[in-house]
Amino acid sequence: MQLDCPSLQWLDLKNNQIKSIKGIERLEILDDLNLNSNSIESVLLLRNLSKLQSLQLNSNQIQSAQGIELLPNLTLRDLSCNKIKSVEPLKYLYIITVLRLNNNQISNIHDLGTLTNLKELNLEYNTVLTFVPIQHHKYYDQYNLNNQE
Repeated sequence: MQLDCPSLQWLDLKNNQIKSIKGIERLEILDDLNLNSNSIESVLLLRNLSKLQSLQLNSNQIQSAQGIELLPNLTLRDLSCNKIKSVEPLKYLYIITVLRLNNNQISNIHDLGTLTNLKELNLEYNTVLTFVPIQHHKYYDQYNLNNQE
């Protein structure tokens, strides 16, 4: 990915055949990124995008959310339709309000208990075994755990 646009704040690259996001780390003031429907396997290079507020990565080949825990300003995150098994890297996204993790391979959501600002959480089509660890969230506007296997 060849991008030399240091003042870029919004980037939509959905529906391409992107496999590598190398070079994206140079877009340090980016605050909205859409990489839906590509072939991305790793998001480690996103860790330097500290201004990022909205991140859309659905329908890729991502197996781990490692690296995203270093994005403190995220409020919207869509990682649906990937191959993610662990939500552990997400537990530090304290201000996130929307989290879409449907259609992954997640069974344990205990680490989501730290996300007290969540307003929308979608976990449908996973293998979540219990909702108990995050029941203390009184402020959900919407959550979806339908179609658990």
